[in-house]
Formats: sequence, structure tokens, C-alpha cells
Amino acid sequence: MIATPTWELLGAASALFWSLTYVLLIYVGFKEKTFGMPLFALGLNISWEFLFSFLRIIPDGGSQRIVNIVWLLLDVAILLTFLKYGKPDFPKLSATGFYANAALVFVVSFGILFVATDFPRVEATQDIRLTASRDMTAMLQNGVMSILFVHLLRQRGSSRGQSIWIAVFKMLGTLCVSLMLLQPAFRVQIYGHHAQIWVILIVAGVVVFAYDMIYTALLYRLMQKENRFPWTKQPGV
Repeated sequence: MIATPTWELLGAASALFWSLTYVLLIYVGFKEKTFGMPLFALGLNISWEFLFSFLRIIPDGGSQRIVNIVWLLLDVAILLTFLKYGKPDFPKLSATGFYANAALVFVVSFGILFVATDFPRVEATQDIRLTASRDMTAMLQNGVMSILFVHLLRQRGSSRGQSIWIAVFKMLGTLCVSLMLLQPAFRVQIYGHHAQIWVILIVAGVVVFAYDMIYTALLYRLMQKENRFPWTKQPGV
């Protein structure tokens, strides 16, 4: 019996944690009648998942493509929470302006990732270039999301639309990816001798994980100030 490589187990764990993050964003969004994922992050997410599900097909990446499609469907549900409940967060926009702004963000997000996924221009096979663009843009959008989560929390000044479990699962997903990147077998299997791509991803993973920790800590403290138990979000006594 052939043992599953550690890096594959870590990759599967990250997919599970990020899927749980999406599910909880949907649940909390509909429960609290708001949205939990910042608009630009949502635009980047959906664009990336669409690109790597239907336009940037990676050979032998069938299982990841299935995960991407599942994530795409989950993000569409998150988008519904934004369209249904998001208008109060944009009081200066009319209803038409609100939807037009959302459409513009999605067009810009798709354009950015469509161009970005054509990079990096490394001397490598097409498969390695495509895989590198997938992984680097995935880490880029994950970092943007982490920063925007902190911004959304400070902008609202409340835990509305958020859950400590959302923060923890996102952070664990990033941690698993970062640990996966540190596996020498992963670099050899995926990138061969192109160590520069590997190093960039490791540095990005560390930065994103740091922002995830900051977001989790800020949300935890905010819930305590709101007199809520952070792990249940129920009022304290």
C-alpha cells in the first residue's frame, strides 16, 4: 500500500478548512441578514475559481478542479448574501449604484486575475507555468481577503456577519498550505528546480498567516467587548 504524501494530506486539509469557512460565511450571512466576505475579495475569489475551473485547465488536476467548482458554487451563495443584504453597508449609493458598483468590482477582479494568471514568465514547461500562476494568484487573493477582513471588521466596528470559527478555519487553511509549501517533496513534485516560485509562495504564506492571526485576535477581542462568548457568539451574563 502506497502512503499518501504529507503535502497531499495538508493540501486536502486546507481545502476542507477553507470549505468550512465558506459554509459558515453563508450560514452567518443568512442568519444575521448581512454579508461576511468583503466585495473585492469575493470578486477575486469567484474570478479565480471560474478561471481555474473552466479556462485555465491544469493537466492531472482533476480533484483540484472539482474542489474549485465546489468553492465557486459556495461563493455564488455568499454573493447572494451580499446582493440581498449588502445595500445598508453602502448608504451613499442608490440601489442602481449599489448593483453597478458590484458589477464593476467583478469585472475589474476578473480582468486582474485573467492577466495575472498568464504569469510568471519562467523558463519552464506550460504545466509548471500554469500551476505556478494558479498557486501564486491563489495566495495573492487569499492575502487580499485577509487584509480586507481586518478592514471590514474595523469599518463596521462590530462582529456582524463574522464568526470566530470563520476566522479560525480560514487561518487553519492558510497554515496547512504554508506547511505544505515547506515540504521538500512538494517543491520537487510541483516545481522541479524552479525554487524561486517556491520561495515566493512560502514568504506569501507567512505574511497571509500573520494577517489571519491578527484578524482572529481582533475579532475575539471585539466579541469580548460586545459581551459575547467568542466561540458561540451568544450574549454573556
